[in-house]
Amino acid sequence: MQIEVQKIINVRFLMRVSILVFFLRFFIVSAAFAGEANGQVLEQKLRLELNNANVTESLRQIEGSTGVSFSFATQLIKNNTKKITIAQDISVKEALVIILADTGIRYRVISGYVILEGEKQQEPGYIKGLVLDQYSMPLPGATVKIAGTDKTATSAEDGSYSFSLQPGSYILEVDYISFQPLKVTDIVVEGGQTTTLNLVMTEDVGALDEVVITKTFKKATATTEGMLLEQKNAPQMSDGISAEQIARTPDKDVGATLKRITGVTTIDDRFVVVRSMGDRWNQAVMDGINLPSTDAVQQQFSFDIIPTAMVESVVVSKNATPDMNANFAGGYVEVRTKAIPKEDFTSFSIGSSYNSRSVFKDRLTKQQGAHDY
Repeated sequence: MQIEVQKIINVRFLMRVSILVFFLRFFIVSAAFAGEANGQVLEQKLRLELNNANVTESLRQIEGSTGVSFSFATQLIKNNTKKITIAQDISVKEALVIILADTGIRYRVISGYVILEGEKQQEPGYIKGLVLDQYSMPLPGATVKIAGTDKTATSAEDGSYSFSLQPGSYILEVDYISFQPLKVTDIVVEGGQTTTLNLVMTEDVGALDEVVITKTFKKATATTEGMLLEQKNAPQMSDGISAEQIARTPDKDVGATLKRITGVTTIDDRFVVVRSMGDRWNQAVMDGINLPSTDAVQQQFSFDIIPTAMVESVVVSKNATPDMNANFAGGYVEVRTKAIPKEDFTSFSIGSSYNSRSVFKDRLTKQQGAHDY
């Protein structure tokens, strides 16, 4: 009798367990089905054509194109003045991210319906990171923007960028010349938190044709841009003039050219004065070799004996560096000569000019005949 009672108790226990397992399976399947259905609602594709439309018009167009139903209080979006412009093929989820960005409205999907709710004002979050190429080198000047908003940033010299945004989900777009545009979706920003996002862009080899700039070493060191680059990278304060600039002047010797350098004046177009320091306080150098004084009484060099035809550049340094002789207090004037040509050459130049206010213009003159020149 006791054995039969034990069997009855075991049967009842197994029945209860079976019923519990059945209901658990039912709820799991129902939840999975509902989640899949909700996901299908948001993944529907449509062609959205919006031009300065408000939030209500945008939602109505999504409803008409997909059959998605929105539920919201009219007062929630009645006073919203945001204007949306979209013209592209897009999913419902991506469209909602753009339309509801910076509106204080959030959405959730319940049983196939999209419910719009107002969200409480929260502490802003941040998106920060670097814009890099495929070799991890920074890309300065890249345009980074948040889709559907007016928030745009330009990457700094080190490729860094940052945004301050209200909590939510955002889409970020990046553009840089000769690189393929980059789009990152589902970026979640939480209040008071920083989302770090480094953007690696891929070079678009077909965007630009190859550009090759070729210069000879001689020409590069004698040009204006070469002189400016040297001054930029020089360890001392310096100024100078290149052969390219000298060619534009009527100067025949270095003495006349020196007065065109900032902070330098000349006496009789021969002797140099740097920062009001007389010629005896300055040092004259040619191609790294100190030039002797041309005056038997005091230390001074007459620069008018050097023709500009042999000069590649003239550099005046205002303070000393370890590679200079420290026997000057005003300036270190270095004349650099052109390289000795390896082949014979002949050069000439020709030029012309005219007055744009009179040449080829109507003028008052005597009556002319057919044979007047």
